Amino acid sequence: MFRALLAKELLELVRDRRVVVSAVVLPVFLIGLFVYLFASLQSSLQRPKAQTVALAGAEDHPIRAAILKTDLLRALPVPDRQAAEHRVRRGDAKAAVLLGPFDRSVLESGRSWTVEVLFDPNEPLAPLVTRTVREIAAGLNAAAASAVLQRSGLDRNLLEPIRVVERPLDPEKGLGETMLLSILPYLVVIWAFYGGMSVASDMVAGEKERQTLETLLVSPATRREIALAKFAALTVVCLAGSVATLLAVALLSVVRLPGMPDPIPGGAGLTILGALAVLVVVAPLAMFFASVLLAISTLARNVREAQTHLTLVSFVVLAPAIYSQFLGLTGMEGSVWARWTPILNAAVCVRQSLLGRLQAGDLAATFSVSLILAAVGLWLSVRLMEREAILRRT
Repeated sequence: MFRALLAKELLELVRDRRVVVSAVVLPVFLIGLFVYLFASLQSSLQRPKAQTVALAGAEDHPIRAAILKTDLLRALPVPDRQAAEHRVRRGDAKAAVLLGPFDRSVLESGRSWTVEVLFDPNEPLAPLVTRTVREIAAGLNAAAASAVLQRSGLDRNLLEPIRVVERPLDPEKGLGETMLLSILPYLVVIWAFYGGMSVASDMVAGEKERQTLETLLVSPATRREIALAKFAALTVVCLAGSVATLLAVALLSVVRLPGMPDPIPGGAGLTILGALAVLVVVAPLAMFFASVLLAISTLARNVREAQTHLTLVSFVVLAPAIYSQFLGLTGMEGSVWARWTPILNAAVCVRQSLLGRLQAGDLAATFSVSLILAAVGLWLSVRLMEREAILRRT
């Protein structure tokens, strides 16, 4: 009887266009949109645009000459400090560089001269200008000091008694090279919930409104079987949302639209083992989401009430999923509390799977937490289905 009920539920879901759109079409469309959006953004960041700076002061200053030569800054000459400040306040320039009188004899006397940089702290690109000016000044300082040492007969290596050499490891392939990696785990997790949320209100609360639930309850199937069949069908929809997201990424890694930047340089880089690990993480999570969605739909008296409750619960689901994007910045990605926090641990494990760094302990903890919560939610759904109050519509 369970098979017949499951087939009936799945057939109804497949016939519902909302299910196909929300669980398959929409994830693929959004992933495509995000992939090309992030690819375009990353491409523009890799080709830094010259920032305009208001430049005032000595014409013979070496900083002026260096600024005019660099491709990172575009000089906007102004007559004085007041005009420079005006340009920055108006937004015509990201910052202003003020050069005082220049005298080469200052270097010989051991003194220094000051270059002033004015900027608006609310301008996000201002630090790029100030950092560029500092790098220009550092290069000129090193060259001047080296010349003094050379004239004194000293080794210029005295300027750098300690050298730092950067040697990056082999670059990560696939998603590790893209900004998409930061948001993909969030989408995989969140779409497991939203894929099922679009149809959950109809599964029980909708049948109450249409007065078809009574027909189902007087059938030979037990209420436990009815609850299990609806739970299994809803789990399939939740899982389909996550799988569609991953398949969209795999498809976009090999298909490149003409005139668009390569969305995933080097391919997705997801191995079969990594894909299986993602499924092991997402499957119990989809079961957990399905049990919660089914319990809410069973408890609600009508579709409107179910949608209200589902909207409130969606914020609870969103919070840990969103936080997972910033967890790596806090340095607590491998902490114990993150491993045992529902939803958050799943997003972290998905990210680690995509990078090929998933640890067995993290996978076991995430799988166990999601499975236990799914069992609790399913038990609650069955208990609600077995109550006579399930037929109450008001």
